[in-house]
Formats: sequence, structure tokens, C-alpha cells
Amino acid sequence: MDNLHNVVVFHNPGAGDAAHEKDELIALLKGAGYKAQYYSTKKDWKDADVKNADLIVVGGGDGTVRKIAGWLLENDLLKLKIPVTILPLGTANNLSKTLSISGETKQLIAQWKNWSAQPYDIGHVTTNAAELKGKTTFDDDPEKKIAADLERLRLTLRDTRPSKTTVTIDGETIVDDFLLVEVMNSRHLGTNLDFNPVQHSGDGKFQVVMVNSSEKNFLDEFILEHINHSSKHIRFTTVHGNEISISSQSHLYHLDDQLYNVEGEAPLHVKAYMDQIHFLSPVGKNTNTRG
Repeated sequence: MDNLHNVVVFHNPGAGDAAHEKDELIALLKGAGYKAQYYSTKKDWKDADVKNADLIVVGGGDGTVRKIAGWLLENDLLKLKIPVTILPLGTANNLSKTLSISGETKQLIAQWKNWSAQPYDIGHVTTNAAELKGKTTFDDDPEKKIAADLERLRLTLRDTRPSKTTVTIDGETIVDDFLLVEVMNSRHLGTNLDFNPVQHSGDGKFQVVMVNSSEKNFLDEFILEHINHSSKHIRFTTVHGNEISISSQSHLYHLDDQLYNVEGEAPLHVKAYMDQIHFLSPVGKNTNTRG
């Protein structure tokens, strides 16, 4: 996109090292010919006015991107279709990897005008239960929670017992003993685990990735491959859908990198919003994206 000039930057100063702090970031943007309006996600960022922006820049990891996307949605700003791009400065960069955004900050800024905006679906999660209770996290820092140790994940899943789960996807119901059911719209999970290689981000549907009880060793092998930095891809059963409900005897759900307990038998519902976020990302590199 070559019509970019005014950019609004939302930066998590706790993400990345000192080279990515405010002064350095603004200098890089000005050096590339951009007029930058800077906001730290640590203070007063919700007062930002993005209506005249040509581009919204999020400097941080997945947690920072999620925060800004939620704010845009809540304030009905997605309808403006202002492209959003990511400077992946945190430790948890699953979304930027999905969008093929990687490299040094200066190099990424120089490439923006050669990229295009791609639609990306976002979802709404509800439950008939009174509330999600017993929230737990791996760490108080949202940028570190998702970067859990792969070996610990592997050992945890080894001890996990399958749970009878009912999954309904666009009216079609699947009942099985599952180890894991993930509703995804990014390619990676947790510590950059390539869990959803058939990812499509702008078709109005999510991918429901299911691992049943017979695939426990398969899942263990999959995680071990990533521990050993193998490029091998293992695909689990994946179904695409716009409206998903999940009811499980385990009552334990993973939502926005936090764990929740749902009391009772109330299912969890996931539905795609009509509005999409438009991510500026490399042209032709993210071959799994359509829209």
C-alpha cells in the first residue's frame, strides 16, 4: 500500500529490548517518511484518535495485538477498515508468524508500502453459565503466559485424560473422547506450535482442531518434533465453521491464553463477528490466507 503517511502506534514498552523503546521506534518511523502518533499501552492509550490514520501499528506480542483489536471492536472502529500491522516485539508472536510478519523492525517498516491488507476474522465467545470462574494463568505477564515451556506442555498432556466432549459446528454434532479441542484462526498455538497449518483467516469461518483419545501418542510426537526444531507438519482432524459450541465434562477452557472453569453443563459458544480486522502483511507470502 503506497498511500500510507499518518500512522498511529500502540507500543508495549515492556515487549522486546531497549532498542525497541519509544525514541528508537519513532526515529525509525520518521526516517522512513511516516508521521507517527505514539501511544504506550501502559497509559492513556484508550484516548487515541485513529480516525485519520492511514495505518495502525501495534508494537508488541499477541497480548498487545489482542488488546488493541478488542478496543477497536468495542469502539466500533473496525468499520473504518484502517489497516493494522504488527511489529512483533514480544515473546509471544503467533499471530505475526501466521501473517508471515518477521524480521528486524527497520526492515519491516521499509516493506509496508509493498504489502497489502488482508481480512482476518474475529470471534465472540459466550456461555449460558453465570460466569467463567476459577481463572488461572501461567504468569502475570500476558506476553509470557503463552510462551510456556514445550516440555512442560508435553508432560502435562501425557497426564491428561480424554474427556467426553460434544462439538457442534454449523449444526453438525461430533461426540467423542477428546484430549484437546481448539477453535483457531491463527496457525500457531502456545509456544509457536504449528497446530493449524490449514489456517484461513478471512473466509468468515474458524478452524476447529480436534485431538481424540486414540491420538495421544501422535500428539506427544507432534510436540517432541517442535522441541527438536523439526519442520515436520502433523495435521489433526480439522473442521471449518462459523458457529461453534463445545460442551465438555472437563469444564476447563483455554480462552485468550488463560484457563477458565465453567460450572455446570453450559456449553461454550463461539461465533464470528460480521466485522473483520484488516492486517497489513506481506503480499503472496501467507499462502494459507484467503479472503
